[in-house]
Amino acid sequence: MLFAVAEAVGGGAATSDNWVAVLVGVGLLAGLLVSFGAFLLAAVAKVKHQPWLGLWLPLSMFPAVLAFFALGEALWWE
Repeated sequence: MLFAVAEAVGGGAATSDNWVAVLVGVGLLAGLLVSFGAFLLAAVAKVKHQPWLGLWLPLSMFPAVLAFFALGEALWWE
């Protein structure tokens, strides 16, 4: 989404700027931290046996984001 906004605002050359890379990096780091917080809250709720219907989403989001970072670093980003 951040790349799409940069493309729409600044054209093709804007996606190669450093500020776009910094925004994407900060956005990914913020997503990782938020998903970790949701993972911890969901794990506490699971231990306390609270019947949350949407508990599977935060429990699966942190490992999914972490796997995205690991695979992205290993395969896509250099």
